[in-house]
Amino acid sequence: MRSCLILFSFLVVFSSVYVTAADIDVKVNGLNKEMTQNALFFLQLSQIRENEKVSKAEIQRLFRNGSEQIKQALIPFGYYHGMVKSSLEETDTGWKAVYDVEKGDPVIIDHIKIKIINEGEKNELLQEIAN
Repeated sequence: MRSCLILFSFLVVFSSVYVTAADIDVKVNGLNKEMTQNALFFLQLSQIRENEKVSKAEIQRLFRNGSEQIKQALIPFGYYHGMVKSSLEETDTGWKAVYDVEKGDPVIIDHIKIKIINEGEKNELLQEIAN
């Protein structure tokens, strides 16, 4: 009887140490649909597979890395100086991660000059493309 009680206690403690992706709610606010999709793609926290078990420490580590991952996800859209405020909350049903994003101003390129040197200088097609 005592061994059953110890085994049951172990199972209760061990099972509560890990959660699955279904127990993690990730929200990204402040972006349009395309940017949000890209941010979620970059966020490792949102990439946890459906039945994958993850520890509390791993969730916290992935969450901490999330702000930088979202900033990287904004670069293809021309936003290099975004700000991300985040919060992670343990709920009765799992975890809730919220990232509030301020994109900042986009970098706009209004002029590009291409100079072809060495062997390419003599190639008329390359020179035409560059001008």
